[in-house]
Amino acid sequence: MAEKKQLDFQKVWDETKKEAARLSKDISLWAKKGEKELIKLSGQAKIGFDIMGLKVKKEQLLHSLGRGYYDTQIGKKMNVSLKKMVDEVKAIDKQISANKHLLKKKR
Repeated sequence: MAEKKQLDFQKVWDETKKEAARLSKDISLWAKKGEKELIKLSGQAKIGFDIMGLKVKKEQLLHSLGRGYYDTQIGKKMNVSLKKMVDEVKAIDKQISANKHLLKKKR
């Protein structure tokens, strides 16, 4: 009777070890896939954050640009930096467009 219980225990133990090894291998694969997905998502988040920063900068420039235009309309002499601000807004628009395109590629 004791030998039969010992054999049953040994059989269950062997099956449990095999199952644990398989489970360990599966968990390792899942962790690697998760790591790749995390890297992908962090790259997308970085690009999204860059786009948001560019949009904030653009809004600030547009505000300054509007203020400069308003000043020229009320008789003050024309601000030379308005042209530079317009060019900078155009450059930011190009960067935002490029980053959005890059973000679409990463998805």
